[in-house]
Amino acid sequence: MDIQLASLITDHFRKTFPPKQFTPGESTVPVSGKVFDQDELMYGVQAVLDGWWTEGVFAEKFEKAFSTVVGARYVSLVNSGSSANLIAFSALTSTVFGEKALKPGDEVITSATGFPTTVNPIIQNRCIPVFIDNDISTKNATIEGIKKAISPKTKAIMLAHTLGNPLPLDEILDIVKEKNLWFIEDCCDALGSTYKGKHVGTFGDVATFSFYPAHQMSCSHNTLIPYLDESGKWRMEKIEKIYDKYVNQSENIKILAFDKNYKADWVPPSAIIRHRLGRSKDMLRIKTQHGREVEVTEDHSVFIIDQDTAEIIPKPAKEITPDDYIVSTNFIPSNSLIEYVDILETFQDIDAYVSNFSLQNLDMVKNRDYAWQYKTRNALPIKYLSCYDLNKENILVGLSQSNKIPARIFISDELCRLVGYFLAEGSYKNGLIFSFYKNEEDLIADVIHISTNLFNLSPLIIKMKSNAVNIQIDSKNLEILFKEVFKIPKGAKNKRIPWFMYHANDTCIKSFVYAYTRGDGSIKILEDNTNRIDVTSVSKELLNDFQYLLSKIGISASFYRRNKFSKEKYINKIIASNDENFTLCFGGYQYKDKIIIKQNIHDRNNFADQIPLLPIFRKYISVSKDQQVISKKRLQKYLKSNPRLYALATGDLSFLKVRSIEKIFYNKNEYVYDFSVPGKENFYGGFLGIFLHNTMGEGGAVVTQKPLLHKAIRQFRDWGRDCWCDTGKDNTCGKRFKWQLGDLPMGYDHKYIYSQIGYNVKLTDMQAAIGLAQLSKLPGFIEKRKNNFNKLLTGLSEYSKHLSFSAAQKGSDPCWFGFAIVVNKNAPFSKLELVEYLESKKIGTRSLFAGNLLKHPAYKGRTDIRVSGSLS
Repeated sequence: MDIQLASLITDHFRKTFPPKQFTPGESTVPVSGKVFDQDELMYGVQAVLDGWWTEGVFAEKFEKAFSTVVGARYVSLVNSGSSANLIAFSALTSTVFGEKALKPGDEVITSATGFPTTVNPIIQNRCIPVFIDNDISTKNATIEGIKKAISPKTKAIMLAHTLGNPLPLDEILDIVKEKNLWFIEDCCDALGSTYKGKHVGTFGDVATFSFYPAHQMSCSHNTLIPYLDESGKWRMEKIEKIYDKYVNQSENIKILAFDKNYKADWVPPSAIIRHRLGRSKDMLRIKTQHGREVEVTEDHSVFIIDQDTAEIIPKPAKEITPDDYIVSTNFIPSNSLIEYVDILETFQDIDAYVSNFSLQNLDMVKNRDYAWQYKTRNALPIKYLSCYDLNKENILVGLSQSNKIPARIFISDELCRLVGYFLAEGSYKNGLIFSFYKNEEDLIADVIHISTNLFNLSPLIIKMKSNAVNIQIDSKNLEILFKEVFKIPKGAKNKRIPWFMYHANDTCIKSFVYAYTRGDGSIKILEDNTNRIDVTSVSKELLNDFQYLLSKIGISASFYRRNKFSKEKYINKIIASNDENFTLCFGGYQYKDKIIIKQNIHDRNNFADQIPLLPIFRKYISVSKDQQVISKKRLQKYLKSNPRLYALATGDLSFLKVRSIEKIFYNKNEYVYDFSVPGKENFYGGFLGIFLHNTMGEGGAVVTQKPLLHKAIRQFRDWGRDCWCDTGKDNTCGKRFKWQLGDLPMGYDHKYIYSQIGYNVKLTDMQAAIGLAQLSKLPGFIEKRKNNFNKLLTGLSEYSKHLSFSAAQKGSDPCWFGFAIVVNKNAPFSKLELVEYLESKKIGTRSLFAGNLLKHPAYKGRTDIRVSGSLS
């Protein structure tokens, strides 16, 4: 790295992250945290500047350094401790181990008091976890428990050193040797712990480590997220519901994220994660100008634009200030255009009829008299329809033998206007009803025209005493279309924009916007002679849908709750109070020819195009000192000499000033959620849309002393390929094109032969770079952890009558991951009361991992597990 650049980065880091002092009563003591300085930043930047972002030189250096630290012969880096456990266990199923290889149905002894990712790999490989109890003092499994759990099917022991306290390793190794078992050490909490002077992780056949600093959970359960489902259809649902549907198949969906060139696109997440909020964190609601907002944990980051460098950086929510500009977008990328929607499938379950059918379908009708009737009436029960081609046939479908609608609904500007009118003014009653004021003659005429033209239906015009005119389309077929196919629920508060609208072309979307805002909105002429279009609704979710749709055509709207009025107002067929009355507005457009068209206005008046006028931009353009923002389009021509700033000005990102940050009530037992998006580390969601950060500051390692096991580990880690060449190297075996394996021909490239059902869970070089910097601090970390444990033990010893503390395993020197407290049965207070007291004093707590795993929903009632003993 250039020395001058390194110095600038270091100086900036010291200014941005000054050392923080703990002040009792003012700060929170978290359950866990991270310690880092300019070293981690410098190494991470070096990895980025080197341009080798997969496993590279830093990974190689880290593996060698880590091997020296723990005394392991072979180290394989992975992206997390959880992945380390998966790879370690999967490697033992490799066929290279012959009869000793783990097979489905084999039993593996493990602890019920543990973490799910110690147990899950056993289940994922179709082996049987055998749960045993732990010792109340050491918190580890006992030798007696292990011995009692052994059966003829036992093939392995997989246990964690709980909270860094080493297991009784000598006795476990005696059992392993006697019974010829595999032994996997989960050392994810025990880096730095030793047993009889030797590092844990070097006793078993294979061991795992984690470099995960702390959980960085994200947004509240009701955060709305746009995504594409497994069939590529647009969806907008709460993240909680997405988790429930796709937690085990997250790769089947796509969510919105931006890349290093500031371009937004649809990408598959690698995981959807949830975690209980717990008592050590607060939830914050961040609101920006124009009404966008999101609810996140205080330590979760949102993206801002750095006002010194114009870099897009994550910033923890609790550090956000009203001076920050949050990153959003007014560009929703294309998600495949849809020309039509076929509705035959919807009608097949409700005994419908079809017309204009191919006569060969009559062969399905056994009674020839009926066949003749169906032919003459041009109406056939849909159950007989087996031969059809909607690309060539104009089939009609309906509940009765008359008044049918097309079986293929084309997405046209007229259809989109009808949907817009319905969302604004429509309701269901044996068809569709639209309510307009009598002076809205052009809208009334348009609904009548569309109904007749698209569906050959003649609406009834009903004049009401309240100066309203109802347009009534008596068609249950149309009601089914809008309810079941378009998925528009009943009730003004429940209405949502149909999914297909997000797959329509710009003209159709602008036609919808025209109809929806004409029906439920108004247009105003502002002082600068531009127009502002307002749309009012009793549903925030509908307006959220509307902003995301506007983003498809590059429009950003402002959201606000309307001013109080003296009396209740009639909106969308219901009486609405001020608390239910919301408005979204946008400028620069006018109505013409049943569509919205852009006015000839300056881009600086379009806040979707604005960017903060940062000092770094002023070096390239001379403007008034009082000017705070500038049009990106205007700025672009001045930034062509700076590729990064030019990419920012031409990218898809928008920037909104923070309006407020407030702490909100959130049940501590509720879940919070996050997506993991490899290579992007961000996702889009929240009310009206904000980019949220997901951390990649973690990693893990699988270590072993055995060459054959190391080869199997690498195979499962690296896609399952047979080749054992290190990343970036070729032909280590010396006969890359001289192998014959499987049914492949002789000479097939060994680098691309796959002998295992593997994964791709390697660490990035940036993670390895940060880990390498952290590794130099490891001795200090170990010393601090031991000192902290001893201080707590000494300070709390006077309460030993009511509290019990962890005891180190005989012969070990733990590097304690946490300080465990057990409330004795005779104590005058409960565990919950102690927890609430500590949390009230801003001291973070957590339970001992999962407590009893078998009491959790994921494991309750499973038949592929066994329990040994009482788990008392």
